[in-house]
Amino acid sequence: MIYSVPLEIESALIDQPWIYIILLLVGGILFLIQFKYMFFPTWKGKIIEFNGYSFDSCTSCKDKTKMTKNIKSSMDIKVKTEDGEIIDAEISHCTLCLNKLQVGSVIGVSKIGKRNIAQPIIRLFGSSTVNNL
Repeated sequence: MIYSVPLEIESALIDQPWIYIILLLVGGILFLIQFKYMFFPTWKGKIIEFNGYSFDSCTSCKDKTKMTKNIKSSMDIKVKTEDGEIIDAEISHCTLCLNKLQVGSVIGVSKIGKRNIAQPIIRLFGSSTVNNL
């Protein structure tokens, strides 16, 4: 027995443009959220310490003997903010390697829920230096 299922994809795409509008709105909202975290973080500061894991020239992820069994997808770091406050934050291992971040690098920290997430600051105009540190 062969069942024939009519394909009505063309009419669904043409008759329901509201689906595209919803998808564009959701994508736009996600873009604006990421834009806010990259350009306007909660704190700006410098990395002062990597906690709990030795980070040496981006080879630690490739070398299986250096990895522990309880490896996390992020690394705990300490950041000294412009105000002189020291806060704990999390940063991705890949972000460290790709941006060649090290102790003294300028980063932005955004509070997302109960976590402080660090990522490089993107400056459209001016330099990426933090004063008063």
